[in-house]
Amino acid sequence: TRFFDVGREEVQSFLVSSALYWLREFHADGLRVDAVASMLYLDFDKLPGEWNPNPDGSNFSKEAIAFFRKLNGSVLAEIPDALMIAEESTDWPGVTRPVSGSETALGFSLKWNMGFANDLYRYLGTDPVFRRYHHTALNFPILYAFRENYILPVSHDEVVHGKLTLLDKCHGAGEDKFLQMRAALLLLMTYPGKKMLFMGTEYAPYREWDHANELEWFMTDYPLHSAMREYVAALNRFYLEQSPLWELDFEEEGFSWIMADEAERNLVAYRRRDLSGEELLVAISFSGGENRGVALPVEDGEWDVVFTTGAEAPTLRRRAREDGADLLLDLPRFGGAVLKKKRDALTVG
Repeated sequence: TRFFDVGREEVQSFLVSSALYWLREFHADGLRVDAVASMLYLDFDKLPGEWNPNPDGSNFSKEAIAFFRKLNGSVLAEIPDALMIAEESTDWPGVTRPVSGSETALGFSLKWNMGFANDLYRYLGTDPVFRRYHHTALNFPILYAFRENYILPVSHDEVVHGKLTLLDKCHGAGEDKFLQMRAALLLLMTYPGKKMLFMGTEYAPYREWDHANELEWFMTDYPLHSAMREYVAALNRFYLEQSPLWELDFEEEGFSWIMADEAERNLVAYRRRDLSGEELLVAISFSGGENRGVALPVEDGEWDVVFTTGAEAPTLRRRAREDGADLLLDLPRFGGAVLKKKRDALTVG
C-alpha cells in the first residue's frame, strides 16, 4: 500500500481537487477511500524498528488525521449530499463523526462494517447443527451498530480470491444454499446500516467476480438464479417503501430486540421503527428445520405478513395475553418474514 505525503500542501491540494473534480464533473455519488487504517497508523503493517512513534509514544499519524478532516470538510461543505466512505478496519473513534466533534473525528459520511460482514459469512458457512455455538455473529454487531454510520457490505473484496460468492459461502448444497442466501439478504436489508450488494450477487452466481470477464448473465436462464434476482428486486422495492428500515438507521431508537439469544433455534427477531413510531417486526430463522410458534409480542391492532423469503407467507396466529397479544409464526427452514400493522400481505417467489 502506497502512502501519499499528505503533510505537504501541494499533495493535499492535488487530492482534494481530484475528489471535487470527480464529484463535480463526473457527478459521482461519492468516493470510497481505501485502506484508511494504513494511513492513520504509523505502525500499520510494519515491524518494530520500521517506524518512529510520536514524541508522546502514540502510533497515529497526525498528518493523516488532518488530511482526512480537510478532505471531508472541503467536499461536504461544497456537496453536502456526497457520500464520503471510509474502508477502515479498526476501532478508530469517530470515523463518521463531524470534525467539530473531537480531534480524532475524521468526518466521513459512512464506514464499511467489515466486522458484521465477516461474522455473517462465517456463520453462513457453519453447519446449521452447530450454529447455536456461533449465535453472537447475529447479535453482537448490534452492540456497536450505532457508534458509526455503517454500511453493511457484500463488496468486491468479499467475492474474489477464493473467498467464494455469497451463495457459495452458505453451507450445504442445492436449494438450501439459495434459501440461506435469501435469509441472509433479508437480515442485511433489515438490520441498522446502509447496504451494499456487489454487481452480479443479485442472481446468486457460483463463479467469483473476475474483473477481466463479464458477468455470467446466462445463469439467469436457470430458475433458481432467476428467482433470486426477482427476490432481490422485490426486497429492494420493499426496503425503499418502508421508512422504518432506513429513517433511523444510525439511532438506537430505530431498533430493538424481540429475540436476541435464541441460539438453540438459530433465530433472531427484532423491531425497526421510524420517526413517526411506525414499526416493522422481523423474524429470521437460520435453522435447517421448521421453527414453529415464534412468538412476537404486540400491544394491539391487526398485523399482516408484508414480506417473506419464500413463495408463501408463513402461518400467522394470534394468542391473547393480559397486556396484549403474541403473534405466532411458523417459519420454514431458512425462512424469514416481516410483519406490519394493517397492511396487505406481499409475498415473492
